[in-house]
Amino acid sequence: PGFGTEQLHTIFIHWVVANPTGAMLATFLGSLLCQALAHSPALHGLAADDECQQMGLSLLQMQRDEVAKGKSQLAVETSASARRALKQGACGNREMPAVFVVSTGRSGSTSALHMLNEIPGYDIKGENQGMWQTLMTMVDSRDEAYEHYGPADIYSWTRSEARNRSEFLCGLQLMVLGELNPKADAKVVGFKEIRWNFEQNLTDLELLLEVFPSAKVVLNFRRDIEAQIESMKSTSGDFETQSLVEETRAIKGFYAKHSDRSYMLRLEDFTVDTFNDMLHWLGEDEKCKYVAVADDNSDNGYTTSVDKSSQFMKCRN
Repeated sequence: PGFGTEQLHTIFIHWVVANPTGAMLATFLGSLLCQALAHSPALHGLAADDECQQMGLSLLQMQRDEVAKGKSQLAVETSASARRALKQGACGNREMPAVFVVSTGRSGSTSALHMLNEIPGYDIKGENQGMWQTLMTMVDSRDEAYEHYGPADIYSWTRSEARNRSEFLCGLQLMVLGELNPKADAKVVGFKEIRWNFEQNLTDLELLLEVFPSAKVVLNFRRDIEAQIESMKSTSGDFETQSLVEETRAIKGFYAKHSDRSYMLRLEDFTVDTFNDMLHWLGEDEKCKYVAVADDNSDNGYTTSVDKSSQFMKCRN
C-alpha cells in the first residue's frame, strides 16, 4: 500500500541486483507480484500487463547478464591464456619469449623438446597437426582476397587506406597462444613441429618470428640422411629421399639468413656439452646445467610419457 507500480518495480529490481544468486526465486516472486498487480482495484489490467512485461524483460536481461558474467569469469579463472592477457593487455605482449623447434622428423626433435622443457619456466608444446600451416593458409587466403577487393571509389567497397600490420601480427600471436594455452607461470612458450613450408624456404617461419619478435629457433636435423630415411620407413613407411634433402637444405639456408636467432642442433651432436652450449645460447646457464641427454622415441618407437622429476638437468638456488 502506498507504492505505485513503478516504485514496486524499482524496489524489486534492486533486490534482485543485491541477490544475484536468487535468479529463479526472483522470477517466481516477480510472477506473484505481477498477479497481485493484475488484481489490484487501483490499476487497470492493461497497465498491469505493461508493468509485468517490463519487469519480465528486465529480469530476463539480468539473468542473461549474470549467466554471461559467470561464464566470462569462469573462462578468466580457468584459462592460463586469459590470465596472461589480463596482465599484458588486450593485445597481449608480442615481446613474449618463445622457442620453436623446427625439425625434419626422426632427427631427435622429441628429445630436444624434452631437454628444453627441463629448463625452469619453459613450456614448449609438442606437435600440433600443423597449426601454423593452418594459420598461414588463412593469411595467404586473406592476402589474395585483399588484392581483389572491389574499386575503392565504389561506396559498397569502402575501406581503410591500408591494413593494420601491428594488429594483424598481434591477432596471429593470440591465436597461437590460444591453441597452445601455456601454463600461467610459463616464462618461455613455444612448440616443436615437423610440418613447415620447406619448399618455400621456410617463409612461414620468418613470419612466425615476426609474430613473436623475441623468439628463437632450434633447427634440428641429421647429417646422416640415409639413416634418417631408414628410421622414417620403419615408422611411417616409404619416404622420398629428395624431399628430405630439400628440407635439410631449407633449414641450412634459414640458418644462414637468421643465425642470430637460430641454433643448429644435429642429432649426431646430441651430447651434454652440445646441450649446455644451447643452454648458454638461450641465456639460461647462470644457475642450471645439463648432466645427461634424453633419449626419447628410441628404437624406432614413440615415447608415451616422461618422468616429471628432472634426470637431465641440475640447478642451484
